[in-house]
Amino acid sequence: MKCPHCGAENKEGASICTECGKPIYEIQTKIKESKDERLLTKKIIRTAVIVIVVLLILVSGVYLFVTNNNDTNNISLGSCTMEIPSDINLTQVNVSNNTNLQTYTDTNKNVMVSYLNASNPETSNNIKEVTTNLGSYTKLTNKSLNANCTIYAVSSKLGYNYMGTYHSNNAFILIGGNDLNDIADMLNSIKS
Repeated sequence: MKCPHCGAENKEGASICTECGKPIYEIQTKIKESKDERLLTKKIIRTAVIVIVVLLILVSGVYLFVTNNNDTNNISLGSCTMEIPSDINLTQVNVSNNTNLQTYTDTNKNVMVSYLNASNPETSNNIKEVTTNLGSYTKLTNKSLNANCTIYAVSSKLGYNYMGTYHSNNAFILIGGNDLNDIADMLNSIKS
């Protein structure tokens, strides 16, 4: 073993240099402890990095699950989109090339959604007729309902307890159903 002070060769495990008389073992021990501390620090850093990566993966997974696990589906109605509750399964009933009229139903949930192109002169008379007929029913007030939306309590003879309407320059959407909250949510979700 070499003396760290003068470089003289000494017996292995010697505590004092035979040449200069300075301590050898104490310095060698400190060097060994320093190496051990560096190895320990590397292990701690490596473990911390692994823990952080695992946590990031878990948080990302939870975020993706929460954001993709919504309770709605979107449907396109002319130039509009509307969110439909996931328990409602709408099927288009008037499958044609007529883009001025689209009608969807879910017979199990007793829901109907119709879209009329409000900017088309051919459908404007239909919209006036529907609006006039609904005017004979009780208009429900709902502070959370968007300004261009209205809900009516209608006779069950029509097959629904409620009818909701959305009216803009481009679209007239009529929703029939028995769940007032579903109708209000669908109307408020419409984006044009």
